[in-house]
Amino acid sequence: MKSKNNEYPQISTPNNDSNFKIMKWLLVSLIFMTLCIVNQQSFAERLVPDVIINDGSAEADRPISEVIAEIQSSPETMESSELMFNQNCAYCHGNKGGGGKSRKMQCLRFLNNEYVFKTISNGRRAGANIMPSWSKSFDKTKRLMLTAYVMSLKTLPLCEK
Repeated sequence: MKSKNNEYPQISTPNNDSNFKIMKWLLVSLIFMTLCIVNQQSFAERLVPDVIINDGSAEADRPISEVIAEIQSSPETMESSELMFNQNCAYCHGNKGGGGKSRKMQCLRFLNNEYVFKTISNGRRAGANIMPSWSKSFDKTKRLMLTAYVMSLKTLPLCEK
């Protein structure tokens, strides 16, 4: 298609195109965000204790309540548990379990360790709400850490009102 001056329209090149600058900025931003997410996840992995429970050992026979109490007694492990919750559960359950697309997790006195662990491991369906099973995504230690964090939400200061 020719312009009024019988010249072909100028084809934009990367050197003089402002769209190229925007695309370049977006690409750099995407790479930066990806690196931040990967770094945050690897940071969370470093916070996970080496061995809380080993599926093949005698520790695997320990009651869940004992393991949860051990996890909750370690501030570093609870910090890691909160980070895992925020990365994987907060989308549906809200920040600090305050509710979102799905059930609020704060101040639920009826929750117990076994129920929460089984729900995290096996998933749950309640009408149109579907919670996926996390047993293939997280090993037993991480699921126990998430259980410990959810159980800690029962005793928040705001629950005493």
